[in-house]
Amino acid sequence: MFLVSILLLVNVIYTPRAFAQTFEFESAVCPEGAEGSLSDIVCGFVTVPENWEQPNGKQIRVAVAVLESIAAEPEADPVVYIEGGPGFGTLKESWMWNDSTILRNRDLILFDQRGTGYSTPALKCSNVFDTNIEDMSDEDQLAMAFRMALGSL
Repeated sequence: MFLVSILLLVNVIYTPRAFAQTFEFESAVCPEGAEGSLSDIVCGFVTVPENWEQPNGKQIRVAVAVLESIAAEPEADPVVYIEGGPGFGTLKESWMWNDSTILRNRDLILFDQRGTGYSTPALKCSNVFDTNIEDMSDEDQLAMAFRMALGSL
C-alpha cells in the first residue's frame, strides 16, 4: 500500500498540466476499410493541441476508432494500438482486427497518429510522391522536390 501511495504522489507531482485536460470525442462516419467489422465499431475525432506545451494554441484532429468487445461484459481497460509508422494510419486497416482475440474480452482503440491516415492536418507530400523519385537523376532535383514538399506543409 505504501508503494502505491508513493506512485500516486509521484504521478500527481510529475503529470504535465496538458495531460490533466479532457477532450471530447466527435463521432464521424467510419472510413473505408473499417466496414465489415465483426464487432461494433465507433469512429470519430478527438481535437487536441498541436503543441502540448501550448494547450490553447493551434489544434489538430486525431482520427479514432473503437472496436467494441464481443463480450457481454468486457474488461474495463481497453487495449490501445499504436501503429509503428512512420507515416502509416491505422483506421484504414481496422478490418484486420476482426479475428483478434483481444476483442473476446476487451475493446480495442485504434488511432491515426498526428499527420497520418485520416487525422488532420494530413502531412502528405503528394507533389513528391507523384514524381517518380528514381527518375530524378541528380541530387539537386531530388532536394528541390523535397523542399517544395516541406514548404507545402
